[in-house]
Amino acid sequence: MKTSKILGLLVAMLLWQSCSKKSASDFDSDPSLYKDYITGFSSGFVSVNSDFRVQLAFNKSDWKPNQELDSDLFDVSPSVSGKVVALSTNTIAFIPNEKLEQNTLYQITLRLSEITNKVPKELANFNFSVKTIKQDFIVNTQDLQSYSKDWYYLNGNLKTADKLTLEEAQKIIEVTQNDKKLKIKFDKALSTSTDFKFMIDSIQRFDDDSEIFINWDGDAVDIDQKGVTKFPIPGKNQFKVLKIEVGDANNQSVLINFSDPLRKDQDFKGLVAIENTNNLKFATMGNVLKVFYNKEPDSKVDRGTTTATVDTAMAAVDTAAVAVEEIVEAVAAAETGFSGSKLVEVFQGIENIDGYKMKQNYSEKLLFEQVKPGVKLLKSGTILPSSNNLKINFEAANLNAVDVKVFKIYKNNILQFLQDNNLNGTENLRRVGQSVAKTKIELGRET
Repeated sequence: MKTSKILGLLVAMLLWQSCSKKSASDFDSDPSLYKDYITGFSSGFVSVNSDFRVQLAFNKSDWKPNQELDSDLFDVSPSVSGKVVALSTNTIAFIPNEKLEQNTLYQITLRLSEITNKVPKELANFNFSVKTIKQDFIVNTQDLQSYSKDWYYLNGNLKTADKLTLEEAQKIIEVTQNDKKLKIKFDKALSTSTDFKFMIDSIQRFDDDSEIFINWDGDAVDIDQKGVTKFPIPGKNQFKVLKIEVGDANNQSVLINFSDPLRKDQDFKGLVAIENTNNLKFATMGNVLKVFYNKEPDSKVDRGTTTATVDTAMAAVDTAAVAVEEIVEAVAAAETGFSGSKLVEVFQGIENIDGYKMKQNYSEKLLFEQVKPGVKLLKSGTILPSSNNLKINFEAANLNAVDVKVFKIYKNNILQFLQDNNLNGTENLRRVGQSVAKTKIELGRET
């Protein structure tokens, strides 16, 4: 009887604990009530490497950048060890000592009344919530390329939902051929913390068709995912198409991967056709033929002319004395474009690097997804010299027009701007500057 009472008490305590944590909507304070004291705070989904920060509407003259403050200013649930730091005279952050738990709701309380005595009692504490991203990944294979007639290498990438280190990414993938491990080379220069470029090296090409096994297991980095896929390796003495895929997010090219490197100086006119396109242009990249095209012509199929270049529609914005403290923000709407299932045909006659011709035609229906309206700067540079005749080039997709705003970031606010942004960021611009120019650019349509 005594044992059953103890068990009942434990169950009751567990139920109380599970119900004691409020939902984010019930826990979070109403930010509009704090507008005189708080201008920004962490919210939404965040990385496990994130901190929790609050930007105040006033300055604390006694705070110095990176000064450690009283740890009692923040309360975090579930409990996290860390320190409280002043990032500037008006920004405070709780910085965890270790990574946060993934896919977890964190509820944070800032004791605002301990920072300023001007806040009323009912606003003494400011509550806010964030949820960490659930880590996941996907392994993509790309083009198969030849070292020689006997050896291949395969390009690929590993995409993750949240940040990983290169060392962690390297633990996920393993590749074998005939039970022998193959070397995987990760390209640190081209990789980011969520997109890792790799190459599966020294894949042997046998006389007959074979395959490699690409295995992935996230257990070593605390990701509950594992799997395997086979990648076919063509045998020697056969020249054929391995796969066809859309070449870019703007649906402006198609990539055709062959089993052998292509002869570069051949005329591809009439050897490739893409439904509902015209003016085909070609570029060879080892075992890959990249096909560029214009969309939706009057004729159903056009087999193109041979060239290695393509023109991209661009628009230019004239600016006056654009410098580091000025940011361009573009907003746009309207949607048209090239989408749906299209027939791609590759005809016999294409030659490999040894002059051997493909003996059979190949055709495949390729799905083109609708390109979302968007605009992006063509270059990553952010610092421009002062001049009266500078242009910022951008690329637009499926747009009738773009609205362009130029924000001037005041020099004394640049450090505050960089707390929320990289140099090319656009977060919270109105807190640190103001719009100094605005225009609408109509984009012409091709006929």
